[in-house]
Amino acid sequence: MELIIEREGKIVIFKIASRLDSLSAPKVEKALLPAIETHGDYLMDMTALEHISSAGLRVLLLAAKKIRSTESRMVLFGMSDAIRDIFDIAGFSTIFEIVDGKEDAVKELAV
Repeated sequence: MELIIEREGKIVIFKIASRLDSLSAPKVEKALLPAIETHGDYLMDMTALEHISSAGLRVLLLAAKKIRSTESRMVLFGMSDAIRDIFDIAGFSTIFEIVDGKEDAVKELAV
């Protein structure tokens, strides 16, 4: 599991690679939540995410709650069909803003 945090202007981009499961979720949570600052826009790049479990979904939900509490936004992009199916089945597709690519995500933040 790898989490890369980058900044492009006022946008913070979180890149998650490999698996987000019960083994990696605590490490990701420990790195991700402190990186969420007050007021900002966030993108979650999921192009390299191969698997997500309920523990991984929980971490993303915690991040979304923290981001919303700062009146900021987070857009997820680059999900594989398998990951998108998990989000749909879990009902998370109604919680998160999800688009196909990075350009779409940046445009969504501008709206």
